[in-house]
Amino acid sequence: MSLFQKFFSKPQTKQLSITSNNGFHLRPVAQFVSLAKTFSCQVTATFKDKTVDAKGVNSLLSLSLEKGDSFTLITKGKKAEEALEELHTLFETLMHNDKEIKQIEKETYSYEGSVIEGDIISEGIAIAPLYTYTAKEILQKSDLSFQEALHKGIDELEVLYTTHQKNDTASIYLAQKELLASLGQKSQTLTEFEQLVDKESQQLLGTKLDSKRSDYQDLLQRVKKQLGIELKATFPDTPFILLADNLLPGDIDTLAKTKVSGVILKETSPNSHTAILLRGEGITSLTADTTQLLADITVILDAYSGVVVYSPSSDDLQKASNRLEKNEAQKALASTKRFENATTSKGKNIKILANVSDVSSAKIAKEEGAEGIGLLRSEFLFKEEKPTLEVQIQAYEEIFALFDEITVRTLDIGGDKALPYMTLP
Repeated sequence: MSLFQKFFSKPQTKQLSITSNNGFHLRPVAQFVSLAKTFSCQVTATFKDKTVDAKGVNSLLSLSLEKGDSFTLITKGKKAEEALEELHTLFETLMHNDKEIKQIEKETYSYEGSVIEGDIISEGIAIAPLYTYTAKEILQKSDLSFQEALHKGIDELEVLYTTHQKNDTASIYLAQKELLASLGQKSQTLTEFEQLVDKESQQLLGTKLDSKRSDYQDLLQRVKKQLGIELKATFPDTPFILLADNLLPGDIDTLAKTKVSGVILKETSPNSHTAILLRGEGITSLTADTTQLLADITVILDAYSGVVVYSPSSDDLQKASNRLEKNEAQKALASTKRFENATTSKGKNIKILANVSDVSSAKIAKEEGAEGIGLLRSEFLFKEEKPTLEVQIQAYEEIFALFDEITVRTLDIGGDKALPYMTLP
């Protein structure tokens, strides 16, 4: 943008109104910011005499916009009018699509054993011993600088965003990525970053965005892990129901790879990112008062009725086991149909394409029934070291052998996307 355009061009303005019951919260804000950052013009938002940079997640969230509020979007500089129109269109779409998460209606129950009632996070049923969540800090050697650790954390979230685009959880990883990038711009050291995370999360305490405080702690743990400071949990190698006060969003991806049968949390809200990710992974879960529950006892977690049966009778166990077998049979039937054509009720064929980041995720997509690749992000194929021509050819050949239809985006780096072996001005 030229100095003339920056200081003398006419600003473009539009009044935008929050119509979602959820307000303008982290996930839609992140999508809005992601688009705003693609324009070189200035993009700001004004609400109640406060003007902030609309290219920063943290700054836009600081307006605390709720349903019924209106703010002024201002663009100034090169392609300001185009930016305003595209951002307005996206904003209206975000408001329309942002549905309020409603409490799941509970089925009636009849158990002989003692029961604790709770609120359903993710429907399902599980029978297994309770296991109490514990984690301890592990220190490992790391040669990364804070900025390098920050960029690696951003890269991790970009990969998670790419690989989860088949479901609703993708927007969470995009939101966390944009939030981390925004926080990182204000921090030069881990100490500064920790102080900023603490300050920003404290400001959300007791507000409508209170449930998003865990995202700030999650990002802090992600960066610290890159610096060799990892809060690590261990899990049984046999089926278990996890008992915890709460979990961070980043815990769910790890948990999904274990033998977990269900999760009981003492505190979380239905619209927290932890709850959304539990639903996305299909992990049977609910919130309940866990003070009466002890580790190692076998319980029934009935997340259809919203109860924990902590001293089940033999009849209770048989009833729950029958429901569990029925669920597994339905899953098995659905799995056998994953390679069939997806068609609408009117007979129109819909192609199922997957976004992938490497050979491994491409193979998983093939196994899950994808017909092609919607987007292969080549910047994630070789993240750690510069590949030789032969290594690149081998990787592309393996992926291209799996599908006939593939779209490749070549080396999208710069800004908050960096590679350790390339220096950009």
